[in-house]
Amino acid sequence: MKRIIPFVFALLLLSLPIMALAQNYSYKYEGDITPDQSAQQERVRALVISFFSIYIVTGIMICVWVYKDAEARAIEDAATAMWIILVIFTWIIGLLVYIAVRPSGNLVSCQECGKKRLSAIAKCPHCGR
Repeated sequence: MKRIIPFVFALLLLSLPIMALAQNYSYKYEGDITPDQSAQQERVRALVISFFSIYIVTGIMICVWVYKDAEARAIEDAATAMWIILVIFTWIIGLLVYIAVRPSGNLVSCQECGKKRLSAIAKCPHCGR
């Protein structure tokens, strides 16, 4: 359950722009809208929704990578959640800060469970051996 909470939180925060775009606003226009203007508005709306969809998918992928990397480097759960929140709100800047301050070292596969762990850590954070 602890592993799912950061992902759900990240998904909720990253989905806010799409929810805002999905609102059906009715504007009052002074006069009639021509078919060309209506088609142009639809193209702009589709472009904006596509941009935010790519933004959200990329954000989710970055959050998943930060989570897996932090777990492999034996960073505590609270600190991992903090890093995910930082990456959500500051995007690439937060990712660069995380990469700069994370524990350095090579990741190696654990002989017992096969998951990645930091080579400098005596015990695997996944299986405890």
